[in-house]
Amino acid sequence: MIPSLVAQLDHVDALVDQGVIGGESPTAADFQIGCTVRILLVIGDLGQLLEDRPGARLARHWFPDYSGAIPAGAYPADWVPARAR
Repeated sequence: MIPSLVAQLDHVDALVDQGVIGGESPTAADFQIGCTVRILLVIGDLGQLLEDRPGARLARHWFPDYSGAIPAGAYPADWVPARAR
């Protein structure tokens, strides 16, 4: 699951870097991708995979006030690799 998630997050970052999403005016893709990444940001175990990514900035831009938190430790430690980038 997590290797696939990392690849998908890399793809989201590439879309932001290419200007496909993350422009001045939101598109359906900004909202669909942004809300999904924003939900992932509340999962403490995924913090190091998500922080400082263009996709995380996109998510926080369109969904700045998203409440909730799942503390780290919800996933088994070997499910979440250290971020390689």
